[in-house]
Amino acid sequence: TLTVENRQSGEVLGAREIPLKDLSEGAEIDQMTKDKKYTLQQSNGRETDTEIRVKLHWIYSKVNLLEDLRE
Repeated sequence: TLTVENRQSGEVLGAREIPLKDLSEGAEIDQMTKDKKYTLQQSNGRETDTEIRVKLHWIYSKVNLLEDLRE
């Protein structure tokens, strides 16, 4: 669950539960990146007008990564 709040006021702008499976589906192994936007939800479950962008980048193997970069 990602929660976004105003750093100055402490007001919670919204939250969103994001299953890791959702971020890994459709991602290409050679790309190793997933970039997706989500609408935040209020505590009562209603959607807000606020969107967040989640970008996930993973390394599946240090050895494979170095070999890919070398090529």
